[in-house]
Amino acid sequence: MRILFILLSCFIGFPLAAQTLQGVVLETGTQKPIQGASIFFHGTSFYCITDEQGHFSLTIPPKINTPLIISHVSYQPLSYPYPYNNLPDSLFMQEKVMDLQAVVVSIDVFSRKLKMNAFRRHFLGETIAGKSCTILNEDDIQVSFNPHDNTLRAFCDAPIIIYNAYLQYTMQYHLRDFFIQYTRKTLSDKYMIRYRIDGSCIFTDEAPEDPSAAKRRRITYERSYAAFFYDLVHGKINQGRSESSFRALGINSKVIDIAATHHLTDSLNLHAVHVDFPPEIQRDTIDRLGRKIYGQMLVTFKNRIYSVINYYKPSFLIDDFGNFDSGSGIFFEGDMAIQRIGNMLPYNYRPPTR
Repeated sequence: MRILFILLSCFIGFPLAAQTLQGVVLETGTQKPIQGASIFFHGTSFYCITDEQGHFSLTIPPKINTPLIISHVSYQPLSYPYPYNNLPDSLFMQEKVMDLQAVVVSIDVFSRKLKMNAFRRHFLGETIAGKSCTILNEDDIQVSFNPHDNTLRAFCDAPIIIYNAYLQYTMQYHLRDFFIQYTRKTLSDKYMIRYRIDGSCIFTDEAPEDPSAAKRRRITYERSYAAFFYDLVHGKINQGRSESSFRALGINSKVIDIAATHHLTDSLNLHAVHVDFPPEIQRDTIDRLGRKIYGQMLVTFKNRIYSVINYYKPSFLIDDFGNFDSGSGIFFEGDMAIQRIGNMLPYNYRPPTR
């Protein structure tokens, strides 16, 4: 069965100069300072907490093309896509108000245990890294199954705290959206047609000097989609094992000419990529939801681990380090599709070989 993985990611780039962001977080209307708000760059280890007066100061070594998030359990989160030149001195957060009209009470057809098992499988993943993860505050997570559209949804007002024993990170994941849709009233993966994970996160390195953790992180990164797209941007795909462990093939199993099918145009520290596969290696493809696939590649890692990359849009933006935006329309199948939150590394992580 072919399962599509909806990837939500962000850009990250590495200009040289460090920068410090400062400001104050206030409540909308009352202008009361908000203490304990988390200020962080999504997917990185760069974060701080506001003090009693709502002030914060966050220094980062590079400029990073991933949004600055301001989060507090009692307020609506704020997001600033590129905050370096236009971040206001005062940031105003609006208090969360529960819409009682939106609360629908219904009898769930599955136990919480079964729903949480399905949530863990698809949120954390079933790789070695995913199975090593422990959610430290599972009681904060709400899960429900809607029998009308056969969809499992998860909600969490507080950050989900995840300890990854394999990669030696602790992650705070601020969940915005999670669902799994099935073709029938079941939680069996056999009948899953799609899922979505959307949120923002902070990493804490629990073993910065541990060589065993460093090795496991490097191995995890080397077979990731970030590593593949890093090699693609830098012209290493299909240039021999000394350049890259990845190979990209067309539907006819012939090697793809990356330079001829992926047209890159530089824009600051980003690349605009236009995908154009010729007819001999690409047929018109429609997925099971009726959506057109503009391009499709079979990707091998060390000639034995297989993934499929589907492009649902002919163009997308990518940075020098293989990270692309959440609206890129890039979907995975196979090995890259099973790499979930448990395989996630900080966006500011780079192994020594790159």
